[in-house]
Amino acid sequence: MTSEEPRTARSTPPTRNQRRWRTILDFPGIRHLHERHLLLPTLVGLLALVVLTEGAFRRWAADRTPPASVPPATLPLLRPDLEKTPLSYISDFWRQLAERATPSLTLVGSSRVPGLVMRADRALTSLAAIQDDQDLVIGLDADLDLALVRIPNDGGHAPFVEVAAEELTPGALIAAVSLDSQGRPRIHPGYLLSRSKRSLPGGDFVMLDVAFPSIAMAGPAAVVDLDRRLLGVAVNRSEGLQVLSADSARRLVERLAGGGKTRSIEVGPLEAAVKDALGLRAGVVVERVCRASFSSAPAIRAGDVLLARGGITIANVDDFLRWFDRQSPGERSTLLVWREGRRARLPFILPERHCRPAEPPRISLESLGCTVRSMGAERGLKIVEVRAGEPACQADLRPGDRILSVDGRPPSESLLRARLARALRLKKSVAFAVERNDRVRFIGATPKN
Repeated sequence: MTSEEPRTARSTPPTRNQRRWRTILDFPGIRHLHERHLLLPTLVGLLALVVLTEGAFRRWAADRTPPASVPPATLPLLRPDLEKTPLSYISDFWRQLAERATPSLTLVGSSRVPGLVMRADRALTSLAAIQDDQDLVIGLDADLDLALVRIPNDGGHAPFVEVAAEELTPGALIAAVSLDSQGRPRIHPGYLLSRSKRSLPGGDFVMLDVAFPSIAMAGPAAVVDLDRRLLGVAVNRSEGLQVLSADSARRLVERLAGGGKTRSIEVGPLEAAVKDALGLRAGVVVERVCRASFSSAPAIRAGDVLLARGGITIANVDDFLRWFDRQSPGERSTLLVWREGRRARLPFILPERHCRPAEPPRISLESLGCTVRSMGAERGLKIVEVRAGEPACQADLRPGDRILSVDGRPPSESLLRARLARALRLKKSVAFAVERNDRVRFIGATPKN
């Protein structure tokens, strides 16, 4: 008889790890948590508790430890090379620009009015700076409220490097830089709008139209580009803020430093045909009045016809000059004046006898070692001095040569300075077309620092 017995599965003997795990689960508390699926959350909670306890202990220990002396951190100077874009760190950019322009600014006289260093020993400032320091004055222009004064040549001043307005496009960023009475730099950012030529009592000047916020200045301010090059001189006049181009300011300085003198009132003769047309028998015409010589606004002006002084007819120019030179400044007189078809007797206080020179200014070109003078827009520039051993002398440029072109372009002071600066930067020569003894020749000259 065959009978089938039920098969029983053979159980595999447990491993050592399994025996250990089962041994751990034999603990009542652990088995209780395991059966309710709370063992893993409990372990995670215990781990978090340990971490939080350790952090709290470290903080408690740090509070009980005395702090060590830590030197203050020094902030690095932002953009020490003065990048040419103020799109980031704007205040830092303008601050550095003002600090770099400070060596070219100075305080003048006991009133400590700011001035622009135009030469190592000369500065351009306002008339307010010289009220108590007349001995510093070299020359002045009352129409522009500017004076050229002497400053100590102690090596602490660096004249501005000029830039022609033609090199900047309208809308370019510029700044007006000046000093306060304590010598601290003040800067006002703005924009260049345009340039124009204007006739003022002192002559024709190239003026710059700029956009600045309201500026309260005790004296003139330097208008510079982003490379600290002098673009113009800002002056507060009765008509508002006006900016002379750097070229015009340079010509003004040369004129004020010229050393020659002219009369504060310049007169000329009246032709017979003019006298007949105006119905006059005698008199002289006022050609120019130097307002700088008058303590107040002069009663006469250019274009007036002077008929008599103190009841005595003015016969001709010599008659007027003899009388004028005999008078002392401050004396009072009466002038009979013909103006706009009418005759009027005007009280007249004698001004200072002399004023600044009216001759064309000389233009000193230090990089070439020569001096030139403008002969007008159509006649070019004339060389009046060449120093021995300098680049102009080595290139055979001579006094009396008339410069017809500079690098093929009509000559002007602004163009000449711009081409010389470019040649210095690129270490190249400048080509001059000069007229000498009715012959034209081309001469190349290499400027040097």
